Amino acid sequence: MDTLQSVIAGVTATWLGAVGVGIISVGLRLNNAVQRLTVIVSRLEREFNTQADEIRGLNENRVQLIERLTRLERPARNRG
Repeated sequence: MDTLQSVIAGVTATWLGAVGVGIISVGLRLNNAVQRLTVIVSRLEREFNTQADEIRGLNENRVQLIERLTRLERPARNRG
């Protein structure tokens, strides 16, 4: 009976070891995926901020153009 218990204990230990290795492997893959996603999110954040700055600049330019157009049209209205 001792031999059977030894075999069962060995098989159980081997199985638990294999499960542990599998869990570690999955954890490492998840960690790798999270790191990649972090890089992607950081890049997207930089692009978003750049585009937001460009949009702000375009809006400021549009306001300036509207102001210039308004100033140019005032004398024409006064003449007419």
